[in-house]
Amino acid sequence: MDERSLIKFIQNQGDLTFKEEVIDWIKSSEENRKHFNTVKAKYVSKFGNESVIDISNQHKKFKKRISIRKYTYSIAATVTVLILAGSALFFSNNSKSLFAKGEYYATGIGKQKEFILKDGSKVQLNSESKLIVTSDFNDSNRTVKLFGEAFFEVTRNKEKPFIVETEQGFLVKVLGTKFNVKAYDNDLTAQTTLVSGKVEIYKPHKSAPEITLKPKQTVVFNKSEKTINLIKNASIQQSTSWRDGILTFDNTSFGEVIKNLERWYNVTIIIKDSSIENYSFSGKFMRDNNVHEVLEIIKTSSPIQYNYDIEKQKIIFSKLPQSESSRE
Repeated sequence: MDERSLIKFIQNQGDLTFKEEVIDWIKSSEENRKHFNTVKAKYVSKFGNESVIDISNQHKKFKKRISIRKYTYSIAATVTVLILAGSALFFSNNSKSLFAKGEYYATGIGKQKEFILKDGSKVQLNSESKLIVTSDFNDSNRTVKLFGEAFFEVTRNKEKPFIVETEQGFLVKVLGTKFNVKAYDNDLTAQTTLVSGKVEIYKPHKSAPEITLKPKQTVVFNKSEKTINLIKNASIQQSTSWRDGILTFDNTSFGEVIKNLERWYNVTIIIKDSSIENYSFSGKFMRDNNVHEVLEIIKTSSPIQYNYDIEKQKIIFSKLPQSESSRE
């Protein structure tokens, strides 16, 4: 198949028959799959160097699989400000935002990006995530605000603790360590997993830490109940394997699995039977797995069936009929 046709497919153009032909061609041999991945990588790389994204339309751009960009971000309204006084944290609702004119980073659906902050700290953003860095970062503070998921390797500085503020309200404070924060707006919970060092978790408007994490521990923040729960001996791999292009699930509710798949593959998923959301799923998906392969894995390993509309990029999950489920 020629490169022009593959690019047309990558751009989500063409009718259903055309797309099915391309998919069948890709799956027909390992050589075809590698050629398609090469063409796609070249196209994405070229697209990533085009015009700067308009911040006001950022959510629309996320739906177009944009690459990471760095922006100047300006917030007109006065918002809550985080101030560090010694080791205490407090909020000032009338202060000018520390995030005004700060640096802004973002990834589109299915994209990831690594970058280094002014203090030398490394950050890797997961799919459909945003990070805002204060305008005076590394001068008077080291504060960032996260929307989504990121892995941090923080450069140690006792005088300037590194603080991650989340939209859910909880704060992560460190001096120098490696940790993962997952705080997507449409998830029921947010969590922080510590790989090494020490992390302190603060609730809003509190000067004392709620929990101090040790390595291989995860803290889960329940948004609706405003509770914080500690998980000892947590799976580091499950929390951080996304960095290596792997989605890992271990007895994870199918409702959570679905949200990860939507961010990973840029598809809309509808649940026909609500009981499916509570189904416990375990498995791994590689980034190289296409949507069809993932759907087949789910179908063969669980009492769930699917209907995939390629044209609309929509997947409908429903329970497998009892008769068919019992035969398996």
